[in-house]
Amino acid sequence: MLGSWVTLAVLATAGVGIAAFVGSRRRKLAAILSRAHFEELHELFVTGVRAAESSPDAEPDPEAGTAFVTSAGIGIGISAAADDEQRLHVSISQVGTVTTSAVASRVAFFVLATLGRNKLAVDPFVTHSRVHHLEVAHQHASLAVRPFAEVFAAYEHHYEPLPFRLETL
Repeated sequence: MLGSWVTLAVLATAGVGIAAFVGSRRRKLAAILSRAHFEELHELFVTGVRAAESSPDAEPDPEAGTAFVTSAGIGIGISAAADDEQRLHVSISQVGTVTTSAVASRVAFFVLATLGRNKLAVDPFVTHSRVHHLEVAHQHASLAVRPFAEVFAAYEHHYEPLPFRLETL
């Protein structure tokens, strides 16, 4: 009899722990996918693109605005290169946890929608470290960016997951 009460107490404790974990994950995901977070991401991303364009071949740097972490814990690194063609490289990660494909795909879609006025060739890939990347080739000296309201509407109504291929570095 005592054994069944102990088992019941252990199961109840585990259930509460699982419920708390799921609730925490749900709140974090809601914060990441909120309109306010996407507005913050848009502002920081546009600033980062402009900074990367003005310093091609520089590594992402928080002081230059080309590397940042949003209030919801999304880490972005942006670099630009110009050789035979213009290239923009965007790294996407979730700080302090494994970057899920679901979150990275939504952020990547939003980033690409921000650059949607440009002719782009995009190579999305993920490394074994679970950092997701967008390698973007283009022919523009300066990339055009869409305003937040337009980008968010595109995201809300036309989001489709991006197929990230696995890249071994």
